Amino acid sequence: MRTQANILRHLIREMLETDETPALAGRMTNASVYRDIERVQDIFKFNGTRLTLRDPSTRPFAKIAPEEIEQVLTGMIEQAGYEVIGIVPPRGTDGDSGPFSSMYNAFKVIPKGGRSGVSRHFYVVFGFKYSAAESIQFEAIREGLIKAIAENEGNPISVWNGAQFVEVDDADRIGGKGEKADVILTRSGAPAISISLKNLAKGKGSDMQQWSGVSEVITHPEVAAFAERVKIGYRDGEGSNFWRRINDEELKMKAVWGPLGETVDVIVAGTMPRLEPTGDPGMYRIDVGIGMHGTGGVFYRTDGVIPGGELDPVFFARKEAAKKLGTLKGVRGMIAPIALATSRKSTEI
Repeated sequence: MRTQANILRHLIREMLETDETPALAGRMTNASVYRDIERVQDIFKFNGTRLTLRDPSTRPFAKIAPEEIEQVLTGMIEQAGYEVIGIVPPRGTDGDSGPFSSMYNAFKVIPKGGRSGVSRHFYVVFGFKYSAAESIQFEAIREGLIKAIAENEGNPISVWNGAQFVEVDDADRIGGKGEKADVILTRSGAPAISISLKNLAKGKGSDMQQWSGVSEVITHPEVAAFAERVKIGYRDGEGSNFWRRINDEELKMKAVWGPLGETVDVIVAGTMPRLEPTGDPGMYRIDVGIGMHGTGGVFYRTDGVIPGGELDPVFFARKEAAKKLGTLKGVRGMIAPIALATSRKSTEI
């Protein structure tokens, strides 16, 4: 019987029996390791969807035993030309590194057979705490920062935060459930600029997952009214997904930038972020690549901007087990880009 699990097991065997190892990228970083893994995954798909760096609780992993999941992920790493030399358990650390994924193993890897000029190991995290795309984006920012500091004779550099240039000398990866910021640029360990990363790989608003949830604002009149209307929509069979425009500009601001005290300074929406020199010594602005469809950019909270067009925040609800929208069980409510909300055969209500 060709179940998801059996198809996946066949692909595991096929992958592990393949001896060919791809040529690895020239300069090795955590970001390049992730990209090496992504590149080889055309040979390992399920229903046309890449399995690389996915949360192993989702399909088609859901009915696979833990040891088989570990075999899948190890196979992905080995197929990309790396060797697993250690596994860090959930919530575990490896010396001063970590903690890693909250639920799944993190893999400590080196290039297969060693590599001239490479003396360090790398970590590949499969799990939900950080998405692979955001990990790659973070590494791009951090490596750009290290390079800029080196070019500035080891001195801190100044980065534009939307209002002024602020001195920074390091970058911390944060994020995870409930966190608005993904990256904090720091100066002597103190927060200086907070950044939210939005991966728009194709340059579409529908590339994004959401701006925010609605559980913390469920008593807001517009949110409550939307939840009640969704309940009616499901009762009357009007559709599976529902969306509605938001009138309250303050609610949209909070969804995009975060509530008071938890706001971010910069939103970086696109492909690979970078630090661009301004022309003045040690002065930089954040920039980002834009996918082929053209949506994205760098936005600053001090400008009071709510991204529009495909990124315009709207209410969106869809069926999802273990979620709840108000009193309605099995439904996930959110504030999402309009391009995402309208790409799912949604009913406007």
